[in-house]
Amino acid sequence: MGVQGFTRFKKLYSEDPVVRGRVDEIGSDNREGIIKYAESELGVVFTKAEMLTDADGKVVLLEELSDDELEQVAGGKWIIPKDDE
Repeated sequence: MGVQGFTRFKKLYSEDPVVRGRVDEIGSDNREGIIKYAESELGVVFTKAEMLTDADGKVVLLEELSDDELEQVAGGKWIIPKDDE
């Protein structure tokens, strides 16, 4: 199922408060636990490679980056702070 499975999981997560609550119980940093839950209780199969984590190691559901976000990640945009002195 792969990416299609993860897309289905994202939809369930966004629409169903029970799924969100269960993911909160499992812990959003427990990717393996979420994958097992999705497969065993929701019948949805996907891999860790189809998930991302934020800077705190929490699971972030994959979404497209905006052009501005992509430039920042790729190093295409520099923000130089102004010197107050």
